[in-house]
Amino acid sequence: MYSRQAMSDYYQKQQERDFQKQSFERYATDHTQVKAANTRFDRIEYKAAELKPQFSIDEQRMIDEYEKDLIEKARAEEENRAALEQAEADRRNESERIRLESKRKRILEQDQDLKDLRRAINAAETSKANHQMMFANKQKAEETRLNEQALEQQSLAELEARNKRIQDERDAKQLQIQQETYNFMLQMAEQKEAKRQAELYEKNEIERKLVQLEIQKALDARQQQIQATQNQHKQAVRDRDQFLRDKELVQKKEAERARNEEEQIKLHQQIQFQRETERANANKIRTLQFDALLQKMAETNRRREAKLQKMEDLRIEIAQFLEEEKQKQRYLQDQEQARKMRQDLVQAQEVQRQERLQKELDTRNQEEYYKNQALQQYKESMEYERAAELKKKQMLVQYREQAEEMLRVQREKREQEEVQRRLEEQKLAQEQWYDEESKQIVQEERERLIRECAAQVFDYMNAGTIKEEDIQLLPADLQEKIKQMRIDRQYQKSGVVGNDKNLVPQIPNREKIDIAKKELEQKKMAYKSALPW
Repeated sequence: MYSRQAMSDYYQKQQERDFQKQSFERYATDHTQVKAANTRFDRIEYKAAELKPQFSIDEQRMIDEYEKDLIEKARAEEENRAALEQAEADRRNESERIRLESKRKRILEQDQDLKDLRRAINAAETSKANHQMMFANKQKAEETRLNEQALEQQSLAELEARNKRIQDERDAKQLQIQQETYNFMLQMAEQKEAKRQAELYEKNEIERKLVQLEIQKALDARQQQIQATQNQHKQAVRDRDQFLRDKELVQKKEAERARNEEEQIKLHQQIQFQRETERANANKIRTLQFDALLQKMAETNRRREAKLQKMEDLRIEIAQFLEEEKQKQRYLQDQEQARKMRQDLVQAQEVQRQERLQKELDTRNQEEYYKNQALQQYKESMEYERAAELKKKQMLVQYREQAEEMLRVQREKREQEEVQRRLEEQKLAQEQWYDEESKQIVQEERERLIRECAAQVFDYMNAGTIKEEDIQLLPADLQEKIKQMRIDRQYQKSGVVGNDKNLVPQIPNREKIDIAKKELEQKKMAYKSALPW
């Protein structure tokens, strides 16, 4: 018996040979017709040349035109005939195509194998969809559980954060009260110190003004003395400058006189010597007078500075006495201020203790309130969880009922389809109208369904739906998967499991395993000892 694939290849090759034979016959017919037409045209031209009489040029031209028209008409008729034949051939081809398409549609709708294959593919697609839906529902339930767990953790974290925030607020308020008490005491001390500093500043300002007044008087007197000394010094400087100017004038006159009167040099030298002697004496006298004046001024300044130093010592003694009195007053004020601060601190501590006791009472009441609130929220969350769990169980029961109903409907549908299929099989068995062309159409449709649809849902199809010759139409990775599954099944049947598969060089079978065991027993019997050596 030939396989279905071999029969399909045979019929396909037979159709190709028939189509090639028809093409050759059509080509030979067209060639014969064209050759006959050319022969007919050549014969007509030859006879026309034989019977052609001698005519004038105009007559010959008219005859040639007439013959040319006849030839054109014959060619046009031949082209029209060929076009009609081509149109008739196209019409026949289109009719054949329509017939084949109608036949193909009818066969594909009525073939039981294709129906079974489509039914198996649809069932596999439904199983795949159900599996995906169940997986999605499982993921959704897991996500719901995780979300509920996250919400519970979030609520616990919020409760803990709220308690921590309350504790932080309580600590912050207590720290704020302590800081406010300290700031109040510090502010009171600063105010008292500022008041004391203001009073001290006023007293110091009065003393400073008195001292400045005395100093200003002494400075004014000293400034007058210095001004008088400076005036005397300026007068002496002016006298010296005048003397120098007079000297320069005299020198100029002497030089001019020396230039103008060279003949009286000796006389002038004598006069000049006398004048210089007199001038030196005068300068010496003037210098002695100036030194005496400076010494007198220095003595006056010394006496004035001694007087000022005595006044400064007196002022320092007065200031020291006043400072000692101020220190005594300050010590008394500090003692009084320390006493008042201790009294204020005791009062503030008492007030703070009362406030702390009241705050602790408020805190305990507030903690009790928040504790009751947390317990109430926990009870509500537990009630929500019980309601959610009940709702989940109801949904599972409802989903199970829907799945059972869907399976029941599918089972009834399959039973009806099975009855319909049997009726159609009986009808087809009675008709016996399948031919080779119909078988080819069925085979092509089956290959298309396996290649396009069955490969997508192969894991969800029942065993035996895909035949052995159909496996070659599946993708390479799926073929490799099927091959590996068969190898694993052979290993399982042969009793080879685990890492023992790596020790087997090829696919085992029971016969080879029995032979190997017998050879091992024979080798054991060949040795007298249990050890080979």
